[in-house]
Amino acid sequence: ATNKMDQELLNKATQVVMKYLDDSEFDVSIFASEMALGRSKLYLKIKGITGMTPNDFIQNIRLKNAANMLKNETELNISDIAYRLGFSTPRYFSKCFKELFGLSPLNYRKIYNPQIEPDDTEKEDDE
Repeated sequence: ATNKMDQELLNKATQVVMKYLDDSEFDVSIFASEMALGRSKLYLKIKGITGMTPNDFIQNIRLKNAANMLKNETELNISDIAYRLGFSTPRYFSKCFKELFGLSPLNYRKIYNPQIEPDDTEKEDDE
């Protein structure tokens, strides 16, 4: 954000996404409603400030939270993290995570916690 108004909008948008972080039904319609903007106005504002669509903005926040959880909440398996962050399936979560970070969630976790030996629930499909 280049000015105070844009920063305030981003802060509010981030707070709204965080409020619905675990809700797989959260979508752009709910996002726009919570922001008190129409869908097209929300799209223009978010895209103008961040270069991302509102959907990408939501997903980006979810994935950054996932990265933090993978590093710090080692008691949770990858499927648990996916569901806690509103992803409908662990497979889709892994695909999105890999697109953003260039690593599967399991490999990302191993980098930050090399002592962890994954159990069978941590295995990932790389199809």
